[in-house]
Amino acid sequence: MTLLQDTCLNHRLALPNKLFEYTAAGVPVLASDMPVLAKVVRAARIGEVVSADDPVAIAAGLRLLTEPAGVAERTRRARAFAHTNSWSSEAQILARVYTDLAAPHDVRATAVAMRCA
Repeated sequence: MTLLQDTCLNHRLALPNKLFEYTAAGVPVLASDMPVLAKVVRAARIGEVVSADDPVAIAAGLRLLTEPAGVAERTRRARAFAHTNSWSSEAQILARVYTDLAAPHDVRATAVAMRCA
């Protein structure tokens, strides 16, 4: 569970480490309905989104996530998300960005143009 309450901008925009740790372990996520967190959970179909201040909704979300019929599929989706969003994947992207930024301007413009084409 990663149930942030809507008490500050940090919570509204957060993608907590728990999200990535749980999915790396193949565990689906019960997440609060914060804009960024909910968007990721829904788009990747890696859990359920609930209101963090509604105990009935939290219990219902947990029941959905623990239904035996869907455990294997939820685990598969969680692990697939973790694989795609791992540090090793992100590090390659970051290294390419740094390489592009360090390149001479005319080379950088060509690389950007090629990526956008």
